[in-house]
Amino acid sequence: MYSPRTGTLGFKLFEDDVTREEKKRRWRIIQNLMEETVLRKNETYVGRTLEVLADEYKGGVCRGNSRELKMVKFPGTRDDIGKIRHVKIEKAMEWVLEGIVV
Repeated sequence: MYSPRTGTLGFKLFEDDVTREEKKRRWRIIQNLMEETVLRKNETYVGRTLEVLADEYKGGVCRGNSRELKMVKFPGTRDDIGKIRHVKIEKAMEWVLEGIVV
């Protein structure tokens, strides 16, 4: 979204003539497109096994990042923290992959 910033060239040259509602509408379009694109890409990981460095544990679930910088959740224990686990991806969502240790 464009917002005027005092002292910038855009502030001097362009009038902010787009309504707040239109800005929100455009933002939603872009946000939805991004989420659809990320989900499609993440779905390509389903069935693959990734190396995941576990860095968080809560309620029987570990979370960590793969070498591909994907956030991955999997069932685990506190002992998994700081260790690399091989996780087979079973489910893809926009911002996280889920799987099981193999």
